[in-house]
Formats: sequence, structure tokens, C-alpha cells
Amino acid sequence: MVTPIRVVQTWPEEVDVALSAFGNPARLEVLCFLHDQGPSYFGDILDGVGSSASSLARTLKYLEQEIGVIRGDVPLGDRKGRAPRYSLERKRVGAAIDALQARLLG
Repeated sequence: MVTPIRVVQTWPEEVDVALSAFGNPARLEVLCFLHDQGPSYFGDILDGVGSSASSLARTLKYLEQEIGVIRGDVPLGDRKGRAPRYSLERKRVGAAIDALQARLLG
């Protein structure tokens, strides 16, 4: 049996964001879709990434509310009956990439 590595250091927040966003294939697929297609509605993303609706809803919620790498054009509290268009938060994604690169190659 392999003993897991025990991580003893804390990462800067942006490295955690990078690992959370880019280390999960479903999340990365959504980010790539938004990069390639631009602002998109839920249904368009669903068609583009081939996910289940419930899985995509969880992924979008996580990417928007937990780590802030995407945003909807309708504020969270105002979405009753209004569908947001999601877009990539380019500065947040860029900062995460830069932080990970600095940690690994710096």
C-alpha cells in the first residue's frame, strides 16, 4: 500500500484557486469552453461540454461562488426567473496561473 504524501505547507490563495480550477477535468472543460466561446448561457455550456445538468450546475456554482473564476451577468440574488450569461474572470484566472507558475518554476 502506498502512503499518501502529507502536505505540510500552506499555499497562497491563488495557487489553491489554480489547483481547484485546473486540477478538475470538468471545471477545466467549462473554463476552456468560456474562453473559446465567450459569455454563454447555461444551456449553451451544457451542450458544449456534454455534462449532466445537475453536474454542470454544481460546477458553475463552485467556479463562481467558491473560487471566483467565472461570473454571471445577473447578480446572484436577482436570478429568480433570469438566466445569467457566464463569462471567464480573466484577471482571476491569470492571477491563478501566474501564482502556480511562480510556485513551480519561480
